[in-house]
Amino acid sequence: MSALTFDTHAVIKDLTNAGLSPEHAEAVTGAIQTAQDTHLEQLSTKADLKDAIIKLGAGR
Repeated sequence: MSALTFDTHAVIKDLTNAGLSPEHAEAVTGAIQTAQDTHLEQLSTKADLKDAIIKLGAGR
């Protein structure tokens, strides 16, 4: 599956401009990126779904 682009530099810059320390901004950005990556690993592609449909149809 293709990765979703995530501009960590821009997020850190936005968070520090909003008043967070650079350390906190990096920690928050890292947590967001980890959560996003974990979520993406659990998604199915169209090809995955087609394979599942074929396998289900073969079981009839």
